[in-house]
Amino acid sequence: MMLDFSAKVESEERLKGTESKLKEIKEKLKSVEAENVVLKNELTALNEKVLNDEAKINVLNEILDEILSSNADLNDANSTMSHAGEIMKKEIEDLKARDENKSKQTDVLYTVIEDRLTINIHAAYDDIEI
Repeated sequence: MMLDFSAKVESEERLKGTESKLKEIKEKLKSVEAENVVLKNELTALNEKVLNDEAKINVLNEILDEILSSNADLNDANSTMSHAGEIMKKEIEDLKARDENKSKQTDVLYTVIEDRLTINIHAAYDDIEI
């Protein structure tokens, strides 16, 4: 009987130890569950922030695409204007050359007229009252 009593006491002590461990495990489980709720809330907030950041990135990408498109248009316009400027520069050079040529021709014409008529055209012009 002693053996039965000591086995019973030992069994009760093990049961109390097991109940104590079970209580600790349940408390730890509650703590872990609370931590999980906090972590879940943090994760939800981070996911919302990521979605918000992705929306901002999409807007910025659209703006960047518009800027790049405008830049391409401006580059095209700049090339066109540069080409037109080169053409105008060449035309101005041609006009200057023609003007210089006509001026030389006029000087030659004055010289020929003065030689043939034996007069000084510039002196005659100065004598005319306007």
